[in-house]
Amino acid sequence: MQNFLDIRTLFLSTSVFGLILFVWMLNIDRARKIYPGFQYWTASALCYFLSNVLIGLRGEIPGLFSIVAAGSITVYTLMLIAYGISVFINKGDRPWHYLAAGACIPLVLAYFTYISPSIRVRIVIVSLAYSLLCLYCLYKLIRDTPGYLKKHNLMLKFSFASGALWTLFRMGHTLVYAKTIESMLAPSLMLSTSLVVYCVLFSFIAFGLCLFNFQRTEYELLTARSEVKRLTGFLPMCASCKKIRDDKGYWSQVEAYIRTHSEAVCSHSICPDCLQRLYPEYCDATSDPGAAKDAPHDSKP
Repeated sequence: MQNFLDIRTLFLSTSVFGLILFVWMLNIDRARKIYPGFQYWTASALCYFLSNVLIGLRGEIPGLFSIVAAGSITVYTLMLIAYGISVFINKGDRPWHYLAAGACIPLVLAYFTYISPSIRVRIVIVSLAYSLLCLYCLYKLIRDTPGYLKKHNLMLKFSFASGALWTLFRMGHTLVYAKTIESMLAPSLMLSTSLVVYCVLFSFIAFGLCLFNFQRTEYELLTARSEVKRLTGFLPMCASCKKIRDDKGYWSQVEAYIRTHSEAVCSHSICPDCLQRLYPEYCDATSDPGAAKDAPHDSKP
């Protein structure tokens, strides 16, 4: 009985870490500059908290929530992270794939809960989905992450790779050794170890995602700073037509160069000297002291 309570307590205790991460990421969302996709990562922390709470309350609340909903939310945790990564690196996947998979998960879990009950099969299904999503996140980081961020996501790569390997190991252990499982809260060294491992890995993932966001902010600040330096330094300008040469060797009009390298917007007018030179017939003689002095006067008797 004591071991049973320990497993339940372990689920509820690890859920506290998810709540802390959710509050921390929510504070970053409100107080710091974030990019599209960060909100999905914040929601994933909330999902981690809810899934552990629901599993920890198994036996106290209906199985529809503690089994079907809890298992589904566990998978949604990684789905939100995967979709958030795609949005963050401007490689947004179509959400229909995630919505379709998200709709199938609770149906499958409900089938193996009420029609053909099997804790073992449910563990294998959730573990397989979890490991595949970890591998997919790792794939997105390696393939689509911009070059200026690749060197900063080692923590994420390690966390996703470790999560996939451990989940596959747990799935294999369940298939080979745990042929009869009485309850999800039954005393189990594998379950206890998995809870601790997932808690640590999810913490690493959350910190890595926040670092990902901060590194992008730092890169954009450094880029903006270099652009400001470029505008305040020497500009290669043509002595005749006044075009400016950029870093790639192309010549562009002053207006186009300023528009590309700053947020200034050029408007056009004409100075008095050019007005006098180009359109002398529109110039008022009184506006030019020299012209006013030399202007002819009508002589009257």
